[in-house]
Amino acid sequence: MCISQGPPPAPSEQVLRCRSHILTTFERLVDDSDTPPSGLREVAEAAFVRRSGMYRYYPDRAGMVQALAQMWAQARALSCPVASSSEDCLEHALSWLAAHPRRARFLALESAKGPDGDLPLVILTVLPNLEDA
Repeated sequence: MCISQGPPPAPSEQVLRCRSHILTTFERLVDDSDTPPSGLREVAEAAFVRRSGMYRYYPDRAGMVQALAQMWAQARALSCPVASSSEDCLEHALSWLAAHPRRARFLALESAKGPDGDLPLVILTVLPNLEDA
């Protein structure tokens, strides 16, 4: 069970499990719906975590979206062959987005919020950095 009262927890195994549980729930909501959750309340209810407890793990929705995009980026990067060129990894990332249309749409909508939004271009999180090549 995720801690939901008291001061912010120190990073521990339980905290990491709770963060993972919340992100996995958020991911499921994105994958299963044409209308992803618009706030922490929906994710909290689906994860069976008190809404006030959500703030102990993610300060706001933007932080949770960024963490989810990073989780997807790590999963995508792990599936890209190590010896691949940057162009091959970009092609792989675009194929990953095509294989996960609801995730791609979600990231695109979050990115479309523009420079005034909390997460401009969050979709770039799942794409390889071609400048490092």
